[in-house]
Amino acid sequence: MKKKLAALSAAMFIGFIGGAFTVKSEAASNVLLASTEWVLSQINPMKDRITTLENKVNQLSNGGSNPQVPVQGVSDVVTKGSTPVRRGASITERVFFTAPAGTALTYSSTYTNAKTGEKWYIVKLADGRAATVLASKSSVSISSVTSFSSAITINTTAARRSASPTGIIYKNLAAGTVVKYSSTFTAADGQKWYIVKLSDGRAAAILASSAEGIK
Repeated sequence: MKKKLAALSAAMFIGFIGGAFTVKSEAASNVLLASTEWVLSQINPMKDRITTLENKVNQLSNGGSNPQVPVQGVSDVVTKGSTPVRRGASITERVFFTAPAGTALTYSSTYTNAKTGEKWYIVKLADGRAATVLASKSSVSISSVTSFSSAITINTTAARRSASPTGIIYKNLAAGTVVKYSSTFTAADGQKWYIVKLSDGRAAAILASSAEGIK
């Protein structure tokens, strides 16, 4: 009789322990499920926001179907005709050079002269200088212009036989000289050069930091 009671007690104890483990296992599973659901609830909105941001970036890169605001350092100011590129936002300011129609200059900001009411675009030249062009003589391309037919020098620059600072100089080009653009070359030291065709027909290289592209 005692053996039967002992066996029954042992069975009940094992059953209790097994039930406790089952309860704990179910509880752990519920906690794990709840944790997983919480993580997913945080990730899904983030994925939606990332997708929205990617769509906006793609729209900007493609010019957008309905462009709104020019972006500093990304958009370009494109001249409509022969346009003076000046040191400041006034027609009395010194002219750096005169850009022909289609010259693409990197957009920085928009400024309105309080005295005259004239609207100006502040641009960044290839050599790092800030300059201005009248908004009435130019337009804004939301995406950067990457295809050129010609280039214009923005300061006195050497036209060399090869894309190297030590290359033989064919001639020095004054600021505002327009040459036919052929291609862009990046040297091993990271310097970017424009391969151009001079007026005498020779191919030459000029530093990209000394010129702006023309559509």
